[in-house]
Amino acid sequence: MGQLYIRRCLATFAAATFLSVSLPAHAQEKTIRFAYQSNLFMAPIFAAFEKGWFEEALAPLGYRMEAHKIGVGPAIAEAMAGGKIDIGELGLAVVVNAAGRGLPIKILANNGIAGEGVIVRADSEAKSMADLRGKSIAIPAKGSLPDFIVRYGLEKAGIDPSKDVKFVEVSGPDQKQALLGGLVDAAVVWEPVVTDITMNGGRLLATGQEIYPNHVNDVIAATDAAIEQHPDAVRAVTQTVVRSHGWVLDNPDEAISIAAKYLGLQREVVEKAWPNVIRSRDGVTSTEDTQVFADALKRWGYIRSRVDATQLIDPQFLPASK
Repeated sequence: MGQLYIRRCLATFAAATFLSVSLPAHAQEKTIRFAYQSNLFMAPIFAAFEKGWFEEALAPLGYRMEAHKIGVGPAIAEAMAGGKIDIGELGLAVVVNAAGRGLPIKILANNGIAGEGVIVRADSEAKSMADLRGKSIAIPAKGSLPDFIVRYGLEKAGIDPSKDVKFVEVSGPDQKQALLGGLVDAAVVWEPVVTDITMNGGRLLATGQEIYPNHVNDVIAATDAAIEQHPDAVRAVTQTVVRSHGWVLDNPDEAISIAAKYLGLQREVVEKAWPNVIRSRDGVTSTEDTQVFADALKRWGYIRSRVDATQLIDPQFLPASK
């Protein structure tokens, strides 16, 4: 990633710290610092915030959670690298890129499967991925999951992503304007931005699930330092996230309302986007899918060193299988 992009991420983190909120504190409690983004993958964590489950799990251990809302995954990774955040909600792409740059980080749990969409304007003549040959495509960033998904889909359609299309880096929130304003021919981004665009003049060409079924998109990750220094708190946070995934699967109607509240979106948008994000009850992160993604990033020149998924994923904090 370019230095300008990293500086922007750090600036985002600096601004976000002023918006950080802490769950209720008690005397002499230790702190576990958690960072998250504003996306639909966060629905189980929003539910845990709403229900007070993190406090319930951490308080008996003498901990409190300090929660920071940070706009983009790379800024969370930089904050983790700087020792300012212990646990983060991150896209798999951000974790693999960070690990490829030497950040001591481990994936604790799967926090969402699929959830991307390749979108064109409603009046576009494109009917399939094969019709994107020669077109311009907006991606959030090189090496991101949307970038991986669209490249993977293009390759499956017989198109060489390095020669047959033009990629334009456009931040997720700005892709709607770029696509509908005619600056690009297609966009690829995550939910609920996908649904927002399709409800306002866009058309879904393909979902990430259709292109690469059941791939891990979002994860909960911790620094090696946090795992070493706060193992009980890391376990409590991880298992609370997994618990909340189960609750969300069993109570979708209430979960959608909670997510809409925290995202500041109309419930209709969240409800339409909901089926595009798949949730896991056990929190297990696929080693195979993670390795496929990491190897693709190295093949495309995004990372220099091969990332070993078996070393990147640490399943010890997940609830024991029944």
